[in-house]
Amino acid sequence: MLHSFIPASIFFALIVLAGGAIVTVVQALKAGARREEASIVQEPVAASRFTIPVSILLPVDSNQDALPQTVRMLLGLAYPEFEVIVVAGRLEGDVLDRLSTEWGLAAKEFFYRHSIETEPVNRIYRAGVDSRLTVVDKAGAGRADALNCGVDLARYRYVCTIPDDVEVETDGLLRVMSPALWDPAQVLAVSSHIERAPCGRYRSPTADASAGQAGAEAPRPRLSARLTAPYQYLGSIRSLMDSRLLWQGLRGGLGPTEHVIVWRRDALVQLGGFSKTAADPSLDMMVRLQSAGPERMPGHVVRSAEVFGHAPPAPLGEIIRRAKERQRAAAETIVETSRARSSVAPNVRRQEGKIVAYFLTSELIAPLLQGWAVAAMVLGALIGWFSWYQVVLLLVFLSFGNAIVSSAALFLRAAAPGAPEGRDLNRLLVISPLEFILYRPALAYARVTALGSAIARLVSD
Repeated sequence: MLHSFIPASIFFALIVLAGGAIVTVVQALKAGARREEASIVQEPVAASRFTIPVSILLPVDSNQDALPQTVRMLLGLAYPEFEVIVVAGRLEGDVLDRLSTEWGLAAKEFFYRHSIETEPVNRIYRAGVDSRLTVVDKAGAGRADALNCGVDLARYRYVCTIPDDVEVETDGLLRVMSPALWDPAQVLAVSSHIERAPCGRYRSPTADASAGQAGAEAPRPRLSARLTAPYQYLGSIRSLMDSRLLWQGLRGGLGPTEHVIVWRRDALVQLGGFSKTAADPSLDMMVRLQSAGPERMPGHVVRSAEVFGHAPPAPLGEIIRRAKERQRAAAETIVETSRARSSVAPNVRRQEGKIVAYFLTSELIAPLLQGWAVAAMVLGALIGWFSWYQVVLLLVFLSFGNAIVSSAALFLRAAAPGAPEGRDLNRLLVISPLEFILYRPALAYARVTALGSAIARLVSD
């Protein structure tokens, strides 16, 4: 029985993967490499006094050296009215001195409603130079707690959560707010992308901060970051392609792995804020928003194909850590939606099921099918059922199948500003077949270990 099951399962996995690749390429060709029209006319909106104001939340923990540069970039966003709330766990003295020197920070008495329970706040500083800046020094308790503190302090209807090591595009906030500006009553959240750029294309705030101190040169990225940079970039543009081809047709969505998200503040407060125990607090919140049902939470979530900013390539260890977190978050998504399905209407269950199916296909099912096909073929070769030549053919098939999908993503990426051209584009096309062999095994390891721990936790519970 095993002798017939393994070949049949490999064949099934290859058929499913090939079918998915063909559908993706056809959709990409139909979409075409045309520049998408802006959803709003940016110049008049950027100058309008009636645009919906936004509170930008910047949680900071370990990466405090880059904080002044990041704040400078955020305050330079082209948006009519916004505030920047920095929430730092145990703010370091030299960083506070630099912020105080540049923006004239002063500790203030600040009365606000504690809508969400958080760890104690030590001090709140307001900037004398730019009244849009508020800095919070509080007890460190993780990203979710920092975000909840920022939500409590936010003055505006929408809040934007952003990582601390991103080079933002000047009009990024305006573009990600487009759906909310069109329909503020119905848009609960809008996600946008952070593009992992190859070394040298974009500078991180950390690099700029290091280079600006005593004339020091910016630190060079680690070797693993430099070697995997092209593959991280290909992963970013495939995520963009998913947003454009798959998610924009749905009235709902779950954010990409690297994201900046705008949330409606009242919805966050109504659901009790971000979970401190979730592997990915933002993904968990998106699931909860869409599982609550239209009676409790009228509106929808939008996954946009906009790029809010760019980040430098991450070291391999950081990539593996994030892949594990994302896999645990995917497992939590399954559990959360299963618990909520019985309490919502059938039409909501159908929509929720479609959203989760899209998410799990790209985040869980496709990688598992690829991993199973390779593992089963190698096992069969060790037993003697297959030749090693067939194993090599399988790897070549999967490598070029992955490369074809990446090529389609590059084709679509050409429709937006900042797309790779010339030698950069040719290099990405040439090395894309190597991604499956040289880069994907690390991600597969992270997914398998995270999935195993998630299953063990469910069994123990």
